[in-house]
Amino acid sequence: GSYSANLTNENVFYTTNITVGSEKKQILVDLDTGSSDLWVLSANGTDGFASDTAELQSNGYLDAEKSTSLKTDNNEFFITYGDNTFAYGEYVTDSIAIPNGPSIDVEFGLAFTTVNPFGIFGIGFDLNEAGFSSGAAPIYNNYPATLKKNGLIGKNAYSLYLNSPNATTGSVIFGGYDTKKVDGSFATLQTVNDQVLAINVDSVTVGDNEIQYGSPALLDSGTTITYLPRNVYQGIIQNLPGSNTPYGWRITTDEAQGHDITYKFNDVTVKVPVSSLVGPTYDDQGKLLDYTSLQVSIGGSILGDNFLRYAYVIFNLDDQKISVAQAKFTDDSDIQAI
Repeated sequence: GSYSANLTNENVFYTTNITVGSEKKQILVDLDTGSSDLWVLSANGTDGFASDTAELQSNGYLDAEKSTSLKTDNNEFFITYGDNTFAYGEYVTDSIAIPNGPSIDVEFGLAFTTVNPFGIFGIGFDLNEAGFSSGAAPIYNNYPATLKKNGLIGKNAYSLYLNSPNATTGSVIFGGYDTKKVDGSFATLQTVNDQVLAINVDSVTVGDNEIQYGSPALLDSGTTITYLPRNVYQGIIQNLPGSNTPYGWRITTDEAQGHDITYKFNDVTVKVPVSSLVGPTYDDQGKLLDYTSLQVSIGGSILGDNFLRYAYVIFNLDDQKISVAQAKFTDDSDIQAI
């Protein structure tokens, strides 16, 4: 079988509502291929920076004392993300359902303290789970792995379709993919290891200039923008109109028209219009000016949402493979099992 959940485009991330516990609490979570733990806020959870607990709780929380199906795992849960946000609490097991999906018992983090205004739905490799990485907890089956273990999907695999930047919703399909949303053929690549959903990028092309990439990139739905190796970033901006500033490459939407960045994976390309990467940022004078949302990566390269909107991606965790194609923006649908 396969189970599809709509993702709401919140501009800087993509969310879905999950149903948790015996009280069937609706909880908003950010779908994240860059991490591997699902966590939700506890009823007595507090904001780590004590700003607005009401905002945190308005996105949904789980009351451990009221959910009769909840079991405590007695292991500490602590996760930090690349943007220095974090969540701290304990691992528990309770029933989880995505919209239109079955209710299954899954292990996840129950956060007492966090700086995030909503939970995170990490769906990556089990070796990247926060408890295992820190030595605080053993490896466990996260949500997609539990679907597979329970025989509800054939493989621990799912597909991601964020849809166009202007679309209000995209989708994730656990155990399946939508053939109608794929433009052309897939390139299927081995992940660089069994811990992160990263693959090698051959090159990017801007105009007539092909720039060798030479390093793997994490395909991360939990990151808004794209972080590139320095040589790739410089190769791109040298071939675009605009000017360099301390805040990034300054370019207007008009200047960006007609320019594309084409990413190459084996013999398949994914074309991203530069105009979709332009957004307003404040400079030191408080002026709101347009810049490209491309950055030089400090650590590894990350292809975030502003790349993933133009790609149709199948993440096959069982086989440690990722398939990438150009996305086709359409309401037509034909879902096949992975």
